[in-house]
Amino acid sequence: MYSARLRHFFYVGLVIPFTVSLEEIYIIKIVMSKYLWYIARVALLTIVYLVCAELSEKTIVPGEAATLIWPSAGVGIAALYIFGYRLWPGIALGVLLHSTSDMRPFFPFAMCAALGATIAAVISVYLLKKTQFDRSLTRMRDVTKFVIYAGLLAPTISATIGVGGLVWGQIIGPEQFLYTWTTWWIGDALGILVYAPLLLVWDKTSLKKILTLRKGVFITAVSTLLLLAIMVAFVFGVLPLSPEGINPYKYAIMPLMPIIALYFGQRGNVTAMAIALTLAIIFTVIRYQPGQSYYLTLGILQQAVAVLSLSFMYVAAAIGERDAKKRALVRRAIELDEKRAYFQQLSDAKDEFISIASHQLRSPATGIKMHLGMLRTGILGNVSSEQQASIDAAYETNERLIMTIEDLLTTAELDAGGLALAREKVDIKELLQSVVDSLTTVVSGRDQTVEIYYGPGQYIRKIDRKKFSIAIENIIENASKYSHPKTTVHVGLARRGDRIIITVRDEGVGIVKKDIRKLFNKFARIPNELTTERGGNGLGLYLVKEIVESHGGRISVKSEPGVGTTFTISI
Repeated sequence: MYSARLRHFFYVGLVIPFTVSLEEIYIIKIVMSKYLWYIARVALLTIVYLVCAELSEKTIVPGEAATLIWPSAGVGIAALYIFGYRLWPGIALGVLLHSTSDMRPFFPFAMCAALGATIAAVISVYLLKKTQFDRSLTRMRDVTKFVIYAGLLAPTISATIGVGGLVWGQIIGPEQFLYTWTTWWIGDALGILVYAPLLLVWDKTSLKKILTLRKGVFITAVSTLLLLAIMVAFVFGVLPLSPEGINPYKYAIMPLMPIIALYFGQRGNVTAMAIALTLAIIFTVIRYQPGQSYYLTLGILQQAVAVLSLSFMYVAAAIGERDAKKRALVRRAIELDEKRAYFQQLSDAKDEFISIASHQLRSPATGIKMHLGMLRTGILGNVSSEQQASIDAAYETNERLIMTIEDLLTTAELDAGGLALAREKVDIKELLQSVVDSLTTVVSGRDQTVEIYYGPGQYIRKIDRKKFSIAIENIIENASKYSHPKTTVHVGLARRGDRIIITVRDEGVGIVKKDIRKLFNKFARIPNELTTERGGNGLGLYLVKEIVESHGGRISVKSEPGVGTTFTISI
């Protein structure tokens, strides 16, 4: 749309300049400003690339065709990654201007060098973006991606095409290809590994964080970098060199690097590495004397810097991953604490509601039981058989209501911190018979029977009579609830050494194996053919287990679907 309007403006403007509308002028300004901004970016990249290339010429081996370090390669990759592929002309122009300034033939060498540098940068950036590379380099996998795609692949492409142009342009002979290619490759790789990370990690957010640093942290960071610069200046500018010009103390700065990586992360590490390499090269070039091995002097420096750069990039990434995991764990712990507090609040509110509701319901239910009992026994007068059946049904329903209220109260007591047991000496045989008698109406109403089997011996134990009665009542009622009419619930009492064994066996629907482990969970309802018909609150067996275990006992269950279930209590 913009290009069409732009053509319209030029064509009509040549004939009738005063007929151009304000809208067309506004659109032209937008288009022009957009392209001018793009041209300015390309020009800036070209200038930076060219300046870095001209400075790196100081490291060129006398009589050779390739520099020992090429920071421009790192600048190009960082620029394309940050600002996009559209800035590729800046790399090409920078190489062309640098190559032609050396009076080398424009074609084929300059064209090949520009082509190689541009393709290398575009391909490496494409692969980094394709693999979701994170420019902060705080993960080891991101450092590995950068080393492979930028530090290894890009120099291979640029060196192959660029040195090929040197051979093609007869600047070097074919026999020099491998030697020159190696020098070119090392220079590009070192420039990328040291200078590209520096530009990548310092984004807008990172730069803003510097302004928010505490005064003490900022002073510590600046002082550390200043100390590093002084150490590099002393090691490479003052300490004596070997007759060949090699610095035997080049690793003296190494102890400071892990400290920087540990306390200042990847940003501090790559910044320190760039400062150290730049100063080392400057002092090495300044101190070079004729007769020294220039290649050895800078070549060994390259090796030292490459080792330090790769090593501490991985060290800083490992530290970054550790810190990220630590921060994630702290955030997760805070979230869990907040959720735990919220759910605890809900649980407390639920327990309070259940407790209050249960206490309020128990008194009316007990009153109903008393009056229904008087009607059943004829104290208030004779009733017809139909009325007696209705009274019995109401009495049974009220009994289930009272049992549910007792279950809720006991559950609330458990949730509030455990059961308070009022222990006393109780005859388990007598208690068992009492519970069975209280359930006679419920069981007979389902056309079932209960049979009790007692073994010989005494069954005296110190237990909480009321709570243990709730447990036995729940387990017998549960056995009756999930059994069909015309069946029998078998209750047994026996001794096994110093333990008392209570068994409750039904002839009911049974439980499948996968549901047995959920049987004693709070509010658990196991689906079967009688679940809907008989109802329930899912608290009965949960309370049985809690009450039995609070008395130091154990409960187990065996079941076979369609045959029945056996519960065994041992105390």
